[in-house]
Amino acid sequence: MKKCAIGIDIGGTNTKLGLVTDQGLVYFHDHFRTEDYPEFIHYQKELFERINKLIISYQSSFEVRNLSLVGIGIGAPNANFHTGFLESPVNIPWGSVALKSILETRFKLPVVLDNDANAAALGEAQFGVAKNVADFILVTLGTGVGTGIFSQNKILRSTPGKAGEGGHLTIVKDGRSCGCGGLGHLESYCSSKGVRLTAEEMMGQSLGAREISDLFIQNNPMAIEVVDFTAKCLGFGLSQMCALLNPTLIVLGGGVSLLSPDLAERTEQWLKHYTFRAIRDDAHIEISQLQTKQGSVLGAATLVF
Repeated sequence: MKKCAIGIDIGGTNTKLGLVTDQGLVYFHDHFRTEDYPEFIHYQKELFERINKLIISYQSSFEVRNLSLVGIGIGAPNANFHTGFLESPVNIPWGSVALKSILETRFKLPVVLDNDANAAALGEAQFGVAKNVADFILVTLGTGVGTGIFSQNKILRSTPGKAGEGGHLTIVKDGRSCGCGGLGHLESYCSSKGVRLTAEEMMGQSLGAREISDLFIQNNPMAIEVVDFTAKCLGFGLSQMCALLNPTLIVLGGGVSLLSPDLAERTEQWLKHYTFRAIRDDAHIEISQLQTKQGSVLGAATLVF
């Protein structure tokens, strides 16, 4: 009998979940809006209902009768692998939540919780472009900017559980305010909010990443400037990560990674421009191929496998 797990990706905007096999197949994919629940007590009820719906679908479906449900994996911002707590995420106003123990008590299944970027990196290592790559960084460009780091075939975790917060590297001294309270962080320039701010500054319009992408394809010169500025900021931030970690691959995921068809190439040009010469040619950039609604839950489920 093969294994399957429930994978849950909790983002600042949406929560996505599904039943995932250890071969990377996703059944009964579901999603709802995280931002509709500013208080965890109401979100918890919705999450319980959605998980219960998955379990009922699993139990009654012919397609998955040869699968054994072995646990629940959760990727979320500021999730601590060691403690099982969701620890006051910047973009989710719930405070500190003992999510692992809450779900284990409710569903009587093992629960593994980790930072969403770590979960995404594990998904890339198992099912994506980073398969068989020993040293790589997964960078999620969404509501925030997260980084999951693989070094010598192992995910990098610190004892306190917060290693790898590359989105909070300072790239502009006394620059834009970040949601965490800092100034000039990478997240302030390369998240979806950061791109919108850049569009406001350069174009005088509040445009999201998808709108900028559409204008870029139409060769709008201002949209091209927004894309190149974002790539420049990202390349600079990644150059600092490369100096410390010396990866051979950087994988970009999340909605902002689709800002333009050539974002990887533009970012890599700036990466080489800023990176320490001795390692300048060691790393290349690719866009995640798990860019579907199911992609984020694959990584979360991989935590269980």
